[in-house]
Amino acid sequence: MAEQRIAAAVTAGGIVDDSQAPSYTVIADQDGNKACVCTTLPPVQER
Repeated sequence: MAEQRIAAAVTAGGIVDDSQAPSYTVIADQDGNKACVCTTLPPVQER
């Protein structure tokens, strides 16, 4: 589910910060509105 939302955000505007993905990703639309997508998965660095 998170992957689908992030993919849709990339299409609409983009990712602002994915340094903690997939557990925490900041996305933005074309107007600059930001939102956070959070999951229970650990960041890639911790895997």
